[in-house]
Amino acid sequence: MSKRLRVEIKSRDEFWQKAVLIEWEYRHPDWKLTGDDTGFYLIDAEWLESLKAVATECNSTINVGPRNPGRRSMFQKLIPSFDRDSFNTLICLGTSLVFIRVISWIAFVAA
Repeated sequence: MSKRLRVEIKSRDEFWQKAVLIEWEYRHPDWKLTGDDTGFYLIDAEWLESLKAVATECNSTINVGPRNPGRRSMFQKLIPSFDRDSFNTLICLGTSLVFIRVISWIAFVAA
C-alpha cells in the first residue's frame, strides 16, 4: 500500500477550494480525496504533484499537513492565528489608537 499524506487546500475563498475538488474529480475520477473533519484531505503520496498542478490552475496551493495533527492543535491553542481580514482590522485599530494619542498629545501641548 502506498504512503498516505494529509494535505490542506489553501484557497482565496470557498469557491476556489470547491473548484479544486471538482477539477480533481473530473481529471482523476478513480483517485478519491478523503476529507477529515479538520479540513485536511488524505491522498496517496504519488498524487501530490498532480494535485498541486490542479490547485495551481484553480488559484490555490496545497500544503502538506503534519503527521501528528494533535501537536499542531496544541500550538494553535498557545499561539492565536489571524486571517488577512482580522490582521488588517488589527493594524487599522492600532493605527487609529496611535493617531488619537498623537492628537491628544498635541492638544495637551497646545493648551
